[in-house]
Amino acid sequence: MSLTATTPRALTPVLSGSLEKAAIIILALGEDRSQRLLSELPDDELRRISRAMARLGRTSLETIEQTVNEFRTEVGRTGTILGGAEGTERILLRIMPPDKVASILGDAPGSDSKAVWEKLATLPSANLVGYVRNESPQTVAVILGRLPPEQAAKILSVLPQDLTAEVALRMLRMDRIHQSVLSDIEETLERELVGSAGDSDGQDSESVLAELLNRSDRELVARLLTSLEETEPDAAARVRKMMFTFDDLARVDPATFGVLIGECPMDKLAIALHGAPVAIRDLFLSTMSERAANMLREEIESMPAPRRKVVEETQSDIVVLAKRLLEEGRIFLIDQSEDGEE
Repeated sequence: MSLTATTPRALTPVLSGSLEKAAIIILALGEDRSQRLLSELPDDELRRISRAMARLGRTSLETIEQTVNEFRTEVGRTGTILGGAEGTERILLRIMPPDKVASILGDAPGSDSKAVWEKLATLPSANLVGYVRNESPQTVAVILGRLPPEQAAKILSVLPQDLTAEVALRMLRMDRIHQSVLSDIEETLERELVGSAGDSDGQDSESVLAELLNRSDRELVARLLTSLEETEPDAAARVRKMMFTFDDLARVDPATFGVLIGECPMDKLAIALHGAPVAIRDLFLSTMSERAANMLREEIESMPAPRRKVVEETQSDIVVLAKRLLEEGRIFLIDQSEDGEE
């Protein structure tokens, strides 16, 4: 039986038995022949096989030969097959409009990928720290760039100083991750770390790094920004500008500052202001009623000094709250120039 003679009828037993095997056969045909084959499949089978192709990943020559041994001669020259969303989408776009391709693939192109990162986000930070310590700076940069900022910041804060500087630099310079590289990282994470427990989300590397630093302690932020300013001064300046820290709350429009105070739990506010600059503390107190300000001032003065880490984590929580209120249009910032003038 010739590989070129493959028809939908010939694939029917495979489709009903193993989608993965059918995906291997179709990918082994090459784009031109697989295009003709896929165009003749019914929509329901096309949907199933397309998703299987998108999930397939790298397949060894031995597996290919076992799966399609009747095509041994032709497949033997193929070497390896790399199934993935991009290649599957490219084939489908040659035979149907983009909206139908999107409907067929659904969430398949990134579903497995997203699952890895969603599982990773639920792991204890200590597990991830132990893992990334032994990885290359580039791999660590990819991993941290796809984790929730709070989790990534905790991991970055306990890594060796020389590694954190290199990782931050790699995150800053990262543009597009090649799909095969990302797939290899995800497969390794799934195998070695996630066990049974995509592409970027549209954020650019500078904003990802800025958000990560927003959640990091000040000592680490100062050290990394100093290091980045030596190697990438322009990008470091943009990252610094994107960052929104507790001190930046001074830029909240006084007319809307009361909204922020109204949303802040008083116990958290007392901790956050305990370690805040006097100007920020006075700003909060002056915006409150006299009675509320006196009560908060007394709580700040009477409470035991909280640990610096607790203060910074609490301030970070309030910054996250402020950013949400900004996104909702409930508070506003006053634009300021570099010299501090409005």
